[in-house]
Amino acid sequence: MGVHALGGDPGLAQRIWYTILFVFAGLSALALMAAFGIKPLNAAVGSAIYLLNPFVTSVVITYPNYMAAMGLLAGIPAILMFVGRGSLSVFLDIRFSILRLSE
Repeated sequence: MGVHALGGDPGLAQRIWYTILFVFAGLSALALMAAFGIKPLNAAVGSAIYLLNPFVTSVVITYPNYMAAMGLLAGIPAILMFVGRGSLSVFLDIRFSILRLSE
């Protein structure tokens, strides 16, 4: 509805949605590798391999639910590792303080 209101067609909306899912999966893979302590350049290469391997380019890209699952598959362990290590404590403190203020 938002893309149509701006003059776009359904094909453009689908392309935007797939791009968002692809970026989400890539950033999730990058975050997971950062959580493991891999150097930034190596993590970027690993993230590219995660996104551009033959299975992903032949099967996953055609189905948005698989791409969303790829993002969650890498994103959830990354969040758990960052929280377990205490790296996300500032983010969580801000979030919970906002929730307390809204009560």
